[in-house]
Amino acid sequence: MKKRLNSNIVIEAKDLTFSYDEFSKPAIENISFSIFEKEFVSIIGPNGGGKSTLVKLILGLLKPTSGEILIWGKEPESVRNKIGYVPQHINFDPLYPISTLDVVMMGRLNNSFFHKFNKKDLEIAKNAIKFVGMEGYEKKLISNLSGGQRQRVLIARALAVDSSILILDEPTANLDKEAQAFLYEILQKINKEKTILLVSHDTGVVPSISSSVLCLNRTVFEYSNDINFYNCKVEKLEKRI
Repeated sequence: MKKRLNSNIVIEAKDLTFSYDEFSKPAIENISFSIFEKEFVSIIGPNGGGKSTLVKLILGLLKPTSGEILIWGKEPESVRNKIGYVPQHINFDPLYPISTLDVVMMGRLNNSFFHKFNKKDLEIAKNAIKFVGMEGYEKKLISNLSGGQRQRVLIARALAVDSSILILDEPTANLDKEAQAFLYEILQKINKEKTILLVSHDTGVVPSISSSVLCLNRTVFEYSNDINFYNCKVEKLEKRI
């Protein structure tokens, strides 16, 4: 990816390979890339192309089979608390009375369920809720929210981590067009302060909102023509201004 002026490398992969076992084909193989501060990078590719594996490697949940991936020049697990993550699917027990504020406050746990919340934690959580347009819903049960509202709450939880990187895995899946557009608008605002990685199948939208597009189909392909999603023939696409 093209380096931006006056920007620092945030995430760097060098000859990165990962296999789930010694008998299977690598999920990702010999990929290298750099992501710079405050970039908005969309990761596209076919099912089974390695997108989820790459996210897990960035989060430090998996260790490379060979090569390396570094976050600010460090091992991912050592800086995991500076990464906000919004998963593709999250299930809430409809019988469990958990509110919007309860969910967002989870972002302040700091990797410990024994963390004692303070006034600063509450302020950060409420500011995150306000930022995603969910002010007034603090006491509403998650089970009573729409799909789009739940996604906004999950983004607020990731923001409450006070992270420098935000990773989202298919955040607009199963949302209507209006809810998708609102989420993309939120992400554009977040990108003014944070580096964003968006895993998406929405190839009709990601080029217009991203500073670059990383196309992954086990390996990285680099072309400069139109996106061919199914063959994964684009590694990057500089945003047209």
